[in-house]
Amino acid sequence: MSSKECKYAIFNYNESEEQLISECAKYLDSMAPEICSFFQVFPQEKATINIIQTKKQFDDEYRKQLNLDEDYQVAKWVIGFVPKNKQIFMLSIGDYKNTSHAFSPEQAVKMTEYFKKTIVHEFVHFVHDQFNKAHGCCNKTTWLAEGLATYLSHQHDGEELRSFPSKEQVLQGHSYVQFNYLVKFLIENYNKDVLFSMLENGAYMRAFFENELYDKAKSFYGKTGNKVV
Repeated sequence: MSSKECKYAIFNYNESEEQLISECAKYLDSMAPEICSFFQVFPQEKATINIIQTKKQFDDEYRKQLNLDEDYQVAKWVIGFVPKNKQIFMLSIGDYKNTSHAFSPEQAVKMTEYFKKTIVHEFVHFVHDQFNKAHGCCNKTTWLAEGLATYLSHQHDGEELRSFPSKEQVLQGHSYVQFNYLVKFLIENYNKDVLFSMLENGAYMRAFFENELYDKAKSFYGKTGNKVV
């Protein structure tokens, strides 16, 4: 294994991926200041990003880090996560063929960009954890945490929203494109103090979502079409 240190992270990776990881490190350094500024948190420690070579090894690590049973089936779309120890684990793009993110040789450039944005997505989770630590809170509600990670990483910019989810789908679903839209509306239409209050107080977040945010976001996207603008 090789290691590369940049301003915001330390990458552990297979030496065959040297060129790709160098590109990812530069990209992360270009994106990280905006993310840290957004959360108003500037981590004293660098993120450790571990690139795991195979989906099987990745799934084993996922179960180990999250204390899951050995027979727990990790979804094929899961290619990155941040456990409680704050390290970032990422599946190497070299084994995307064994995931739902498989791509053809003609899509190599596109998937490299997706890989870079996925690293940034996981870095957002890392900074979000630092925010929680600084503010003494632990709200990691899925739609809000994943919506922030997709929005700030620009992972789904320009993708179509095929249908606006029901409240139940937001609370129980796993559609990152839908989470992206909801958080995009929140960030672009409310003061950041509202967002921080939601992150710090789960009861406030649930009430605000139920009584205002959901209905206004649904109405907005119903009038403006289904493209991110």
